[in-house]
Order: sequence, then C-alpha cells, then structure tokens
Amino acid sequence: IQPRSAETLENALTAAWQMSDRERVRRYAERLTQVAPQSNHALWAQLVLATEDKNYEAAAGFASSIAQANAASAADWYNLGVCLEQAGK
Repeated sequence: IQPRSAETLENALTAAWQMSDRERVRRYAERLTQVAPQSNHALWAQLVLATEDKNYEAAAGFASSIAQANAASAADWYNLGVCLEQAGK
C-alpha cells in the first residue's frame, strides 16, 4: 500500500535478507536510506554487504554512521575501527 514507507522497506529488506537475495537487500537498503537516512536496518545491511565485498572504505562510512548514532555502544566503535584498519587507515 505504501511502497516508500520506512516500515514497508524495512520489512522488504528483512525478507530479502532471509532469502539471501543480496541484490534485493542492496536495493531496499538504498531505498530505505533515501526515505530514512539514519535507519539502522539500512545502515547495517549496507555495512554487512560492503564488508562481504571487502569494500572496507564504504563499510567504514556505514560503521561511522552507526557508531555516531549510538555513541555509547563500544561494539559499534570497535566495528568502525576494524573497518578503518582493514581499509588501511
């Protein structure tokens, strides 16, 4: 009914993830980012995809957004550090 709502896109992203359909995960994450730029669902999906693709530069960008949104989470900052290290920074 509302194909561009954040909730609909989060559900579609989750379903695509469960089906292991990377291309749809990527597409829905990108659409969700347009609708809700700080969506944890979209950022985490893009972080995982970038890491799997060994694109640590992009992964660091997503990890940075996640860490900044949840500054008290040591795990999120650690993930950012790992991405930066893998990117050679």
